[in-house]
Amino acid sequence: MDQALIDTLLKVVLTGPRRTENGFKADKCTKVANKVLECCQVVVGVAHVRARLKILKTDYKEITELFKTSGFGLDENGRVTADPLVWDKHLKVRFPFFTFILPH
Repeated sequence: MDQALIDTLLKVVLTGPRRTENGFKADKCTKVANKVLECCQVVVGVAHVRARLKILKTDYKEITELFKTSGFGLDENGRVTADPLVWDKHLKVRFPFFTFILPH
């Protein structure tokens, strides 16, 4: 479902200025919802499209921050990898109030 959503949003962006300053217009979100229904047989509304887009943006920002940090990379399957000590350091900085115990 995410792939259909992302592909459709990308087409909307590439075909012209169809965004408002606050994001995608309602008619474009409806188009995305219809495409998801067509591709995945899942009924989603405009609110669901906007909510999922917000989550994807947050995930993208998190991944971008990881790759700005030395020691993080991707494996052949597209998963984030790093040395356990690098993860420990990142988690302590990112979430100072939590105690993480990662297996080494």
